Amino acid sequence: FFKSFLKWPKRLIDCFVNLKNKTKDWLRSQLDHEETIFIPADKLMPGTQIKFKVKRLFGSQRVITTTIPSNYIVGLPIVLKGMGRKLGPWKGDLYIRLMVKSF
Repeated sequence: FFKSFLKWPKRLIDCFVNLKNKTKDWLRSQLDHEETIFIPADKLMPGTQIKFKVKRLFGSQRVITTTIPSNYIVGLPIVLKGMGRKLGPWKGDLYIRLMVKSF
């Protein structure tokens, strides 16, 4: 079997590898979750601890507490690893984008 596998054209093997990678990327994009949160400007200081709710599937909510990183720039996402959607043993990442709340 192994000798016949080596005789496959390289293009076909690359096609299978590419398909596997695209499927993996698609699954990861389905598990990742993005949320934009508007908070007052005085609370957007690095090192400040913030608490917010994230809507989950089927209307349930989850409360998350995190600290704003010291190198945070307003509008760029904060990545919380493993806090996104779950599907069996796989967990996605949660991307939190903090924006200034205008009154």
